[in-house]
Amino acid sequence: VRDAKEAAREMQVAAAKEKQATMDEVTKREVAEYAEYLGMSKEEDEHLFWIAEMALTAPLPAGWGEHQDSSGNIFFFHRESNTSTYE
Repeated sequence: VRDAKEAAREMQVAAAKEKQATMDEVTKREVAEYAEYLGMSKEEDEHLFWIAEMALTAPLPAGWGEHQDSSGNIFFFHRESNTSTYE
């Protein structure tokens, strides 16, 4: 019997791969750029680009919000801890 976490993870992966197959060209470029930022190579790691796509579209953890500073840079803020980060 498969572990429930393993089954849930497989479902997430399958959904991400299906979504990636229907992405428009702009989104594909964004995913490719983020994959490169993560250290992936288009030639060697394209089969792993779904990981970059999931990272780009994952919801923020509870309590965190996305904001923009006066220069247009995106940053993240956690109200409860009064913490901000640009990463």
